[in-house]
Amino acid sequence: AVALLRGLAFAFEIPIRYAFLADIVPDRAALPNAVALHSSALNGARFIGALVTGGKKAPMIHRIINGIETPREIPIKGIAPVGGEFRWYLDADSARWPV
Repeated sequence: AVALLRGLAFAFEIPIRYAFLADIVPDRAALPNAVALHSSALNGARFIGALVTGGKKAPMIHRIINGIETPREIPIKGIAPVGGEFRWYLDADSARWPV
């Protein structure tokens, strides 16, 4: 029960924190570094899930999965839970390739 409540709290807290990062980082060029620092904190989690919906996101999902970009270029690529699990939850439109 405690794990469920903690998971629900993080489900709301983490997106709010990312939105807050955009407001508190004065230099937009430094924003990927701020997200990367936050990602290192996320990597201590046991389970992380990314929910993606909408066909307009399909090209980016393809780049994330198959591209050679670094986490500096695409920050979500820096999320790799140590001893945990990262899952993608895609709807049919966002998982469609080629677009």
